[in-house]
Amino acid sequence: MEGKKHLFVGKSGKAQKYTYPRRVVITPTIPKRDRAAHGANLSSQLTLAKVAEEAISEEIDSIELDTPVGVQLSFESFPGIEITFEKLADVRSGIELLSVVQKEDIYVANVLVPLGKFGVLEKKISEYLNPSKDNKSGPKHAVLLNAISTIRNTVIESLWTDNPELFPTSNQEVDWFEIWLPVGDDRVAVINDFKKLCGIHEITVSDSTLEFPERTVLLVRTSLDQLARSAS
Repeated sequence: MEGKKHLFVGKSGKAQKYTYPRRVVITPTIPKRDRAAHGANLSSQLTLAKVAEEAISEEIDSIELDTPVGVQLSFESFPGIEITFEKLADVRSGIELLSVVQKEDIYVANVLVPLGKFGVLEKKISEYLNPSKDNKSGPKHAVLLNAISTIRNTVIESLWTDNPELFPTSNQEVDWFEIWLPVGDDRVAVINDFKKLCGIHEITVSDSTLEFPERTVLLVRTSLDQLARSAS
């Protein structure tokens, strides 16, 4: 085209063989634990967390819901050790990894365990404690369990994925919060059940939603105390 400047590749370049930019990824070594002591400790913590299952079962017994309900658990790592998060999820039993939060050098994985599915996690610990289940590298599930220091029921702070400095300073102050719901097997049913539960606890839910492949985002107007009560 006349009057227009163009860019042309000059002849100053030279051909070179492609070199793969290899990067060495150093995976932190997970220390070995005293199998009996560590396994017993995790088992005890899981048993305490399981108490919430009965309470939730009683609460929803009179509520007609179309989607499975569960208990939210938080798995906290030892300092500087990252949990193999994908090993916490179990598609067949419906155990789902909800989020992962890093607090300084500690990782917290938040997991939803459907009612009646605690046995899946209990089995992992049982097999870890059983020498007859060992593999060539040691106790079964050691890569997962040796990285976990604490198992507990999830608290609101553990679900906060925004800047920690933005976390509300008052538990009673009412404000708008984003809630990220899992899609499950039926996105619409999950949303409807969530709104039904919010209505029971007098929590305002916005009409609009933002949809992602694995999550649905809604806005709720409530306080941290009210959220905690509705989740317990």
